[in-house]
Amino acid sequence: REKERRHQDRALSMYKMVLRVDPRNLYAANGIASVLAHKGYFREARDIFAQVREATADVKDVWLNLAHCYMEQRQYVSAVQMYENCLKKFNKQHDVDLMVYMARAYYKCGKLAEARRALVQARHVMPIDTLLMYNLSLVQRFMATDILTDEKSKLKLVLQAVGDLELAQKNFGFLSRHGDKQRFDLGWAEQEVRKCGDLLWQ
Repeated sequence: REKERRHQDRALSMYKMVLRVDPRNLYAANGIASVLAHKGYFREARDIFAQVREATADVKDVWLNLAHCYMEQRQYVSAVQMYENCLKKFNKQHDVDLMVYMARAYYKCGKLAEARRALVQARHVMPIDTLLMYNLSLVQRFMATDILTDEKSKLKLVLQAVGDLELAQKNFGFLSRHGDKQRFDLGWAEQEVRKCGDLLWQ
């Protein structure tokens, strides 16, 4: 922790030196904002990222960093808008990391269908990624839970939710045996198998 703080402070002073020599160096300004964000100064970092983006709208990382700051400040709608704008502006429909960022922002906004769509899109690019499979299955379970616990749900939606839940249960079963232990606890997948089963039996 102490070593990390020293590295951050050193990086901050280096970026400041660059800005003293070249006050228009956007990469140094972006670097300062990145260090501030890592230190937890999200509002200050967001303000700098916004200024850099105004100066040049052609650097994708600035857009992503700004969206990440919105996420940290729990401004999820703004984060979604920034991720979506980044996706459109830089034509990043196949950028898995961006899809995952968007899915998380959608989830935090309570937009489960959009989160699911982003994760499905990411899985088309990386179909064997077990963490993507886990997250998609989790969103499917959440959506199915909402539909199955709502007494006003139409039959078509209920049948679709049951199908999604069965698929999620199957995927969680696979992940509990063959998931990537480095990326998530396989016990979580086993718990999800039971949760899906409990919902299906209701």
